[in-house]
Amino acid sequence: MPSNESQPQAGNNAVLRNINPSYTGFDHIRWYVGNARQAATYFVAQFGFNIVAYRGPETGSHLSCSYVVTNGNARFVFTAPITSPNNTWDKRASGADRQQLDEIHAHLTKHGDGVKDIAFAVDDVTGVWEHAVQHGAISIQEPQLLKDQSGEVRSATIQTYGDTAHTLINRSAYQGIFLPGYQAVSGQDRLNDLLPEIDVIEIDHCVGNQGWDGLDSIVNYEDALNFHRYWTVDDKDMCSEYSAMRSIVMASPNEVIKMPMNEPATGLKKSQIEEFVEYYNGPGCQHIAFRTPNILQAVENLTTRGVTFLSVPETYYANMRKRLASANITLAEDINLLQKYNILIDFDEGGYLLQIFTKHVVDRPTVFLEIIQRENFDGFGAGNFKSLFEAFERDQEMRGNLLLACLFLWGKLTVRYFLSVLQENPLTYVLGKNTANLRKEVEENSQELRFKLAQPSHQKIQHPYDPASVHSIPSLNAVPMDIFNAPNNTETRPRPYHKRYSISTPGHHWL
Repeated sequence: MPSNESQPQAGNNAVLRNINPSYTGFDHIRWYVGNARQAATYFVAQFGFNIVAYRGPETGSHLSCSYVVTNGNARFVFTAPITSPNNTWDKRASGADRQQLDEIHAHLTKHGDGVKDIAFAVDDVTGVWEHAVQHGAISIQEPQLLKDQSGEVRSATIQTYGDTAHTLINRSAYQGIFLPGYQAVSGQDRLNDLLPEIDVIEIDHCVGNQGWDGLDSIVNYEDALNFHRYWTVDDKDMCSEYSAMRSIVMASPNEVIKMPMNEPATGLKKSQIEEFVEYYNGPGCQHIAFRTPNILQAVENLTTRGVTFLSVPETYYANMRKRLASANITLAEDINLLQKYNILIDFDEGGYLLQIFTKHVVDRPTVFLEIIQRENFDGFGAGNFKSLFEAFERDQEMRGNLLLACLFLWGKLTVRYFLSVLQENPLTYVLGKNTANLRKEVEENSQELRFKLAQPSHQKIQHPYDPASVHSIPSLNAVPMDIFNAPNNTETRPRPYHKRYSISTPGHHWL
């Protein structure tokens, strides 16, 4: 009989809702990494996973190796190259193996360690794949049947945002540990015998970061995969004083798979979403959330194992206590312990959510993890976004990536300028071009000039600019004010709801 690890069940929501969907949950998440053994061991040591399967030269894979690790129903696969690109000496490798080797090396060069494939468990691989391809999805692998002595697995793969893929898998006729070609790794890792257990139920959701206007990719989920918009929030609710983003959560028809998508929104400084896209060199998976039945115990044990989390200021909990009292919400957990472990809280009239975010688990500031506990609450912590953004910004500032941004926006054209704050004059414009060129560029590209003013993080603007003295700014005197005249309904992007320093004159519309 196969061990329990060999048959992780997808999310229980499908059973609870008494439906028989095409999607039955997350099957696994495959990472491309530089060292698969080391990555697997890291998740064993810090997150309490167990290595359950292996594929490498001993199993007939001569160009790459993979380790499969599980905790509860969450399953990660770490795949790494074991030869250099353009390897010609090993004649045993197939064409498909060489193609994957090139793909892994290209991924590592472009993105670093990161998520390559978010695999979905489905009950009809061919049906889901055919519908996806007929509705615009790009096929990476047509439906195929993989067999060994333990049975058969049917799978197919399509492309999603960036270089990420979705493999569709039906393993209902398979009794093996993972997939054909993998061998079981027996025995629990001895390190887990010495360290406290981490109780993970399943993967709750996987978040994808997009570039500017990248939320257009949700159309692929709607058309190709029959997903629907489960939850959405715009930049006025998802912002700090300096940065913002927009987010939409896509869900499978039966809502057992949830895929939040983020894109940056206009802000005073570079957002964590922009930072991700720059370091990852494109869209990709930002974080994976593990659902746990007891977040306090999980975080205490994770901390013991050496996991580091984002910190939350004390003012957050002072405000949260007032909000909970005002809403007459009672938590089963001790809020003092939640504060001790920096656990965030969100709630509505029906229930509440507890969540916490690790720091990045790779060298690039890209991928991190979330631990989440749901108590009759299906949201994604919208009430915590401001605090979460500020926590990320503190880390961004330490990396030197919380940069100033003075944005001139016209249509889809964005040009960044930097401003300095001087004691003698609240604002000194450093345009990097003369006013004649500025006027020409504005007249050619837009009817509206938008100023987003920024200041160094260690300084505060002491005197908000007086709109009445707009003509007294020397660097703007040479620019006729008629070019700033724009209809009041001109809008290129929804505006973040946070503090702005805006300039306006009678009859002229400014942001």
